[in-house]
Amino acid sequence: MYRHIAVAIDGGELSARAVSAGAQLAKSLGARLSLIWVAEPYAPQVLAIVPYPFVPVISDEEFGAQVDEIAARLFAEASATARAHGIDEVHCERATAVAPYKGLLEAAERLQADLLVMASHGRRGIGAMVLGSETQKVLTHSSIPVLVIR
Repeated sequence: MYRHIAVAIDGGELSARAVSAGAQLAKSLGARLSLIWVAEPYAPQVLAIVPYPFVPVISDEEFGAQVDEIAARLFAEASATARAHGIDEVHCERATAVAPYKGLLEAAERLQADLLVMASHGRRGIGAMVLGSETQKVLTHSSIPVLVIR
């Protein structure tokens, strides 16, 4: 059925549930498992005419180091969860995108995943409309099946 399952991670509790579900499914199917984390690109604030001394500005290198540290922690935690469900080999894929759903879909395509597992907060009504939903955007634009964990 599915040979390569990709799981979107963000370090949250719902993300951990998605990793567990994806790992269990991968184990039962004998499928490969990949984890995808999407980071936003570095975008230093452009200040108006009057500079704001309370706005911290960091260098590209400092930002990169912080993102590397976050990625390492998130991948280590998610990989440990997958291993706890019997997955020996986990591929970790980091993407950078202004729109997280695009980065996620591009990474899944690069990996040639045939199923994408991700969490959803399940917001409805005004909350979903105002906040937007990365999950909804993925569902709308994905060319592969998406399993949503709540």
